[in-house]
Amino acid sequence: LQVLDDGRLTDGAGRTINFENTIIIATSNAGSLLIAQGIKMGKNLEAIDKEVNDELLKVFSPELVNRFDEVVLFKPLSESDLQKIVRLKLLGLQNQIKEKGYLVEFDQAFIAELARRGFDPVMGARPLRRLIQDTLEANLSKLILENKLTKGQPFKAGVQLLAA
Repeated sequence: LQVLDDGRLTDGAGRTINFENTIIIATSNAGSLLIAQGIKMGKNLEAIDKEVNDELLKVFSPELVNRFDEVVLFKPLSESDLQKIVRLKLLGLQNQIKEKGYLVEFDQAFIAELARRGFDPVMGARPLRRLIQDTLEANLSKLILENKLTKGQPFKAGVQLLAA
């Protein structure tokens, strides 16, 4: 509240940080279920706006919500959006392990399944990173340690690598 009211913040050491010329963007999943349900029922974001603002006041104090200039609603991620996110995450992983000499490829079925498992209606795509770490990365590491993944040889990753 200090930042939003006064445009400055004093830390524990007594130093003052100036926020007067900043734009602060706060994100939340509050109301995301309402948005998803409303869109499923055929409502547009404008029609859902009042319900979401009421939900925000249940989650956050009115003192905080009233200091925001605007609340912007985002539509839920589409299947196509999720698959784009998966591809970006997998590209990062591919590059990381390619530096070690391993060539891993992912087909469309694998990408679609990862997108399906890594999405939560409330949390969005946030669980995706954890899913990739706990399943795919862990299983690829096991294959490397067991010498079942050979450097320089292309390896097709299948859905079985998503087993925990």
